[in-house]
Amino acid sequence: MGDLKREKKLQQFRRSRMNWEVFFRHEGDISQPRETKPS
Repeated sequence: MGDLKREKKLQQFRRSRMNWEVFFRHEGDISQPRETKPS
């Protein structure tokens, strides 16, 4: 049961990651990840 849950989570993560990559590519700054937060 746990494996099934983990698999579902992995699929969701992969999907969200793909969406992020598409978003970044659309923005045109995939080389500059916005994850960098000002310290």
